[in-house]
Amino acid sequence: MDAADEKALRLPAALTGVFVVGLLLGVGGGALLARAPASPPPVDTSALETEVAALNATVAALKTQLAKAQSEAEVAANQAGATEVATRFGELEGLLAGGRKTEAFVPLKALITAAQHTPWAPLLNTSVRPVRENATQLLEIMMFGNDSDVGGALERLKAAHAGFDEDMRVLFLPFHGASPAGVRVVLLANMTGFFQVEAEGRATRSPTLRVPPGAKMLIEVTNSDALIHNLVIRDLFLGTRLFGPGETVGLVVGPASAGDYRYFCDVPGHEATMNGHVVVGGAL
Repeated sequence: MDAADEKALRLPAALTGVFVVGLLLGVGGGALLARAPASPPPVDTSALETEVAALNATVAALKTQLAKAQSEAEVAANQAGATEVATRFGELEGLLAGGRKTEAFVPLKALITAAQHTPWAPLLNTSVRPVRENATQLLEIMMFGNDSDVGGALERLKAAHAGFDEDMRVLFLPFHGASPAGVRVVLLANMTGFFQVEAEGRATRSPTLRVPPGAKMLIEVTNSDALIHNLVIRDLFLGTRLFGPGETVGLVVGPASAGDYRYFCDVPGHEATMNGHVVVGGAL
């Protein structure tokens, strides 16, 4: 048998081997497919979702309790600080009126300490600054200046304290704490507009501020740029003083007649971007 005949005999045998292997693989593969496990049934996650919802509700409740506790602590600290400032100012005024300058240093220094170290809320921090500055000036005059200048310095301190006391009674206490007596909104003011920052961090430009019928609203505004601003509601004859970078001022609106009132910054050139509306009554 020559080489060609031998090669011809080997070829059918090889093809037969391929066929047999293929047949075995086919049969085995089918058996493997038949033995493959079915897809697992869908997992019921409703119990887990209920548990997660309950945990989220608990976290929200704890956040509310924490915010309330922080607010109450802030109010208590500011009340204590304001009481200390008022008490020491009364003592100072009485001692100076009686010509007891040497003894007056004690309440004056205590007043300055309370004004400097109380953790004031932003609104009161702005209000107490003139108290702190005028008290420090009075101390310098009493230590190094002329006695004839003490009376004028004391009057300036008295005016500053009166403004601070009014902000405490009219702006801060009725609108802060666990049981506020009115609506309070917080705005940031800069040349691009007035912005209301939500709890989630979102900011609304030129927000419409809504006051319930017969209620009061405190608009608390912080200057967030390097310019001077104010906030006025001309139709209600209301307006803040001018306030500088980082300062916070407040304006109480209401009770007022139902209507739509425009608020804006009336510093020249600011009104076009810094404006919005206060709606009293109507749909809230």
